[in-house]
Amino acid sequence: MAADRYTRMVTFFKVALPLIALAILSTLFLLSSRIRPGDNIPFAETEIDERIRGQQVTGPFFSGVTSRGDRISFSATNVVTGEDRSQEAHDLNAQLDFSTGGSVTLEATRGKIELGNDMATLLGDILIDSTTGFRMVTNTVITSLTGIDVTAPGEVRATGPAGTLTAGQMRITSNETNGNVEILFSGGVMLVYEPGKQEK
Repeated sequence: MAADRYTRMVTFFKVALPLIALAILSTLFLLSSRIRPGDNIPFAETEIDERIRGQQVTGPFFSGVTSRGDRISFSATNVVTGEDRSQEAHDLNAQLDFSTGGSVTLEATRGKIELGNDMATLLGDILIDSTTGFRMVTNTVITSLTGIDVTAPGEVRATGPAGTLTAGQMRITSNETNGNVEILFSGGVMLVYEPGKQEK
């Protein structure tokens, strides 16, 4: 009886296995028929080129604390590594929180990050806000990644508690004597004094 059972099983598998194989093959053909060679690839050509050229990091965030206790953080929409190994960030934001009180925020449409040189170059329409009441606009800012050292080498337009001003350049740095953070304007500073604004 065991021999008969074995024979029946062999006969069953001889019929069943080819049928299963045919079913699998027919399913593959049905699925492949839905894919048309002429269909567009669901990626823009520019996006493919960017991903091929360099590595891309989405939503990067970097933060640290200086020896004085100041907190520094950088974030961006994405960072792309170029062929020259430079890193270009888009929608770059920086936050500087000072140990002595107050803070400064920077927003830029794009920027270049150089970790080896401990610096970031912000480019485009740059907005700088300070808790001291200054709101500044410029097109280039060079800032340290690990310390309080922010420089705008070109023209800066600012509004503050005393009025509005323009300057050839601006720097935010720590005073070596007392450790306080200072905003220094230089290079042909022009101030339009508005006394009523300061009283508010």
